[in-house]
Amino acid sequence: MPKKKVVICGGGIIGASTAHYLSVLDTSKTLDITVIERKSIACHSSGKAGGFLALDWHSSHTESLAELSYRLHEELANTLNADIGYRRVHTYSVSSRPSQSSNGNVSKENDEFWVDGNIRKKETIGTESTTAQVHPFILTNELMNSAMKNSVKLKIGQVIGINEDQNHKISHVNLSDGSSLETDVIVIAMGAWSCQAAGFFPLCKDAFKITGSRAHSVVLEANVPPEAIFIHHIDENGKSHEPEIYPRPDGTVYVCGEGDDATLPDDPSLIVPDPDASENLQHMAASISSHLKDAKLLKAQACFLPGSPDGIPIIGKLPFYTEAYVGTGHSCWGILNGPATGKCLAQVILGKPSDVDLTHFSPKRFLDA
Repeated sequence: MPKKKVVICGGGIIGASTAHYLSVLDTSKTLDITVIERKSIACHSSGKAGGFLALDWHSSHTESLAELSYRLHEELANTLNADIGYRRVHTYSVSSRPSQSSNGNVSKENDEFWVDGNIRKKETIGTESTTAQVHPFILTNELMNSAMKNSVKLKIGQVIGINEDQNHKISHVNLSDGSSLETDVIVIAMGAWSCQAAGFFPLCKDAFKITGSRAHSVVLEANVPPEAIFIHHIDENGKSHEPEIYPRPDGTVYVCGEGDDATLPDDPSLIVPDPDASENLQHMAASISSHLKDAKLLKAQACFLPGSPDGIPIIGKLPFYTEAYVGTGHSCWGILNGPATGKCLAQVILGKPSDVDLTHFSPKRFLDA
């Protein structure tokens, strides 16, 4: 009996998670799975993310997805054959002022705190029971490596369209080089670029109103304690900033923030960071901690976070089309919710009950509006 062909469009955290869980849950080996990615796995937003994980910071709409995914991250750390940078961390909210401001309001317990620059307030907002971290680039690649060991194929190429029959059953996925892949099942997991799929599925175009929000980050070389820091910083000009700092086990520190309204480019490889935004992140990191003052800059980068019209991820089967699915719109929580999204999509594709009720996430909600 021929295998059912599955094509997953997108090699970020959602696509790689879907491929991984399909390959694991398809115990009877009924599927022939291919992931299509433009350049390489996690080369865009998933590879530039911070990897902060929170168990209970979520709304009623997404809490079940986040709770499942939070558990799956620890499970993956124990089952994937690689160090994915997973660890539980304490998380703090910190308020800071320019160097001329007094730090007299800080208690003595902060004397040994590595975030030691003019701190006015420090508050615990997460413990090792509720917050953790992972290295997104490594995680996404290891998920794909796991899938490929289970015979999932990786195809480098750009998806530009689909072919369907009169019953809206997808037959082929078309690539920019003129080639096409035969398929029975298609999954759109292209992050902010999922908006391009509106042209593939005209009956469901309103389900692909995904927008991209640019966020900047820098990676510094520094070895500091495993504590995630959310900062409210007032600069010398009185302007407010809210950078986030995530030390990693590999001796680097990820600093993010400085979002803007830049236009999403058609090609993700055209993304370049705003030099001023990158410099601001470095400057804030240096002013917040003496440990980061002279830290070597390893990377300055930007990525586009995919957002849905109502701020809730879009996960599930597309109406009107046979065996067409989508997983996108996770905004800044894509890495956290990637494993659960991939597992639930895999379960639905295989005709199994999903671990999370996907009703709230269904693309159908935009067609009923």
